[in-house]
Amino acid sequence: MRKIIIDRGIGLPEEFIKKYNIDLIPVNIFSEEGEDFSEMSFEEIIDSIKKGKILKPSGISSERLINLYRKNKDKEIISIHTGSTISGITDTVRVVARKVKEENINVHVIDTLTAGPAAGIGIFKNIDKLLDEKNPPYEIEKEIQEISKKTEMFFTLRNPKMLLRVRPVEGLKRVLKNPLVILKYIKSRGGYPLISLKLGLFKTIKFIPKGKDEVDEIINFIMENYLKRKDKIIAFTFGCEREKDEERMIEILKENFEGEIHSTIVPPLWVACIGTKFIGVAFYKENES
Repeated sequence: MRKIIIDRGIGLPEEFIKKYNIDLIPVNIFSEEGEDFSEMSFEEIIDSIKKGKILKPSGISSERLINLYRKNKDKEIISIHTGSTISGITDTVRVVARKVKEENINVHVIDTLTAGPAAGIGIFKNIDKLLDEKNPPYEIEKEIQEISKKTEMFFTLRNPKMLLRVRPVEGLKRVLKNPLVILKYIKSRGGYPLISLKLGLFKTIKFIPKGKDEVDEIINFIMENYLKRKDKIIAFTFGCEREKDEERMIEILKENFEGEIHSTIVPPLWVACIGTKFIGVAFYKENES
């Protein structure tokens, strides 16, 4: 029997996680004062940020991972993680997997090459293969990585200053230090950044002027540049304190496209990195050649 384990930097629909009994390993999150927020609830993390706490991600706990592997030692473990293009988590997991092999615990590590809901799409699409012991994990890793390479993700932030705090996602820290990005920000009169994530690369597409609808802007941008009506897609929406907007985004996506469209659990790692009030979508075009 196979057991799937993922880190909490990956976004998947809650019902999907429950259906396939997927275990989640926390990503280390600490405050500047050294308080450990790694296993705190989503609500507790949000409350702490609102109170002025600056939270920083710090990889993954080898001890927690070893304990979780030992708990599932009678199973063939498929351990799937935030991509090496953006984090050191996968490297840590590979070290731990080699260590527990001495205890005859069988762990196969899969590097998604990306993060958040974008990383979840490859798992979602390959779940049957992942659970079928006839399929070699290294072959499934290749398929997941190919999906990651073709998955697009876009999101907006209400507080772009949070980008300057992000660690270890140094790419995000550089976004607002680019003079061209700052110029876009000035021209938008303090608008909200539309950010893309492709593998480990974050890019500021534009700034959405305040007063304009962020959901409409995201969908319009996608339809102008990536998708046409009735394309078959897998799409994962995500948001923090934007429930109504996310519901509307799902409605618009279902009106325009075919396929699987779901809301995902927001990874606590993302809230620690970029704060609250964000909304976005990751999508993979099924009929992509």
